[in-house]
Amino acid sequence: MIKNKNWSSKRRKSKNIPIGTHILIVCCGQCTEPNYFSYILTKIKENMQQKSQGITKFKYKIIPCAKDPKKMADKVKHYIESSEESYNEVYVVFDKDSYTNDNFDTAIKTVKEYNKQYRDITFVPLWSNQCIELWFLLHFEYMHSQITREQYFEKLEKILEKQYIKNDKQTGESIFKKGGTIDKAINNSKKLMDNSKEEEVCSKKDPATNVFVFFEKYKDYIK
Repeated sequence: MIKNKNWSSKRRKSKNIPIGTHILIVCCGQCTEPNYFSYILTKIKENMQQKSQGITKFKYKIIPCAKDPKKMADKVKHYIESSEESYNEVYVVFDKDSYTNDNFDTAIKTVKEYNKQYRDITFVPLWSNQCIELWFLLHFEYMHSQITREQYFEKLEKILEKQYIKNDKQTGESIFKKGGTIDKAINNSKKLMDNSKEEEVCSKKDPATNVFVFFEKYKDYIK
């Protein structure tokens, strides 16, 4: 079992954020998700250090992983056990895309099961059905219709007023510049989840995303 010897487990009373936080984010894509989370985590680190006057130690690492969800979930355990780093939180970011329902649902279950094996690390699957572009779109509007990935791209292009390219490093910045907000994305995502709560497995929740779980925790450091 890996223990976080280098990071304090003491909690800040005001924000419920560990004084020493080390995050690992494993992304299903090579560009889109890593670029977006890199932008977000940079903002979080800057704002957290500013608000805490340098008291809070915040580190993160992002790993692109071009594998299907189930293989990603398996790879996370191998990485954690072979890494010399100690992490407080591990987020595994992946899409349903065209993968099978069993692959997708098994990946979610596998990541959650790691919480029983590692007491000092919190594991969270951050999934989108069908794709991360749903989360991007929810920054602007509530959308509950089942559409294709290409239609998500088309909707984003109209909102961002430019061609949507998956490896664009400016996607995160562009979303906020065009008036997208984290609060709206969180609320719209929760509404989608509530509307699909009768479905027992996540592969049947379409469209839906639980990416809001991460942002709900750190939203005060993103604004």
